[in-house]
This record gives sequence, structure tokens and C-alpha cells, in this order.
Amino acid sequence: MRPFVRLALAACCVSSPAFAQSPPAGGSALPSAEEIANKDIITVGLGAAAVPDYEGSDDYRIIPAGAIRAKIHGISISTNGTYLYADLVPQSGKLDLDVGPIVGLRFDSRRNTDDAVERAT
Repeated sequence: MRPFVRLALAACCVSSPAFAQSPPAGGSALPSAEEIANKDIITVGLGAAAVPDYEGSDDYRIIPAGAIRAKIHGISISTNGTYLYADLVPQSGKLDLDVGPIVGLRFDSRRNTDDAVERAT
């Protein structure tokens, strides 16, 4: 039984790279780098983050977290932490000018802390 399992595992490891190198079905050509760069994309990530109650705190809390990265008709939108960036000027040629709003949130509230000294300040 063991030789069969080893042979099957070896066949799977060898055959996967071979399938990855085969041309796409239908004989169509792969898109060019320019076509890929001009495509509209949207990527959204959701999760959770453990953050301290305040800077330097030993107490942590779990909060929802998310990230967005998109490019629609040349307009780029992305997040970095609690900031949302929008680049409203599409890239033209070799010049890339970033112009657009930046919106940020601050969560410096000390209402939820368990430290009496920190709450008093």
C-alpha cells in the first residue's frame, strides 16, 4: 500500500507544473501587459485586528478590520490603516500625478480603557 501512495503523491507533484505550463483552452492568446494594466479591478479584504486600548497599553481589544484596493476607469482607490485614498487623475504615459481626497478616522477615545490613571487624563 505504501508504494502506491508514494507513487500517487509523486505523480501529483510532477503533473501539476506540467498543467500550469499548458496553453489556455481554445488556443486564445494570453493578454498583454498593457491590457492587464488597463483592466478594472476591485479587491476587498475583511478580518479582525487586535489593537491596544491606547498607545503603550497592555490591554488589547478586537475590532473589525477591512481593506479596499480598486482601479476603475483609471481612478485608483485604496486604504491604509484607517485612511482612504482616492487618486482621481488617471496615469497618462510616463507621468503619474496623485491628486484626490484623503479621508481618515481617529479612534483615540479613552472611554473603553481599564486603566484608571489613563481615564483621569
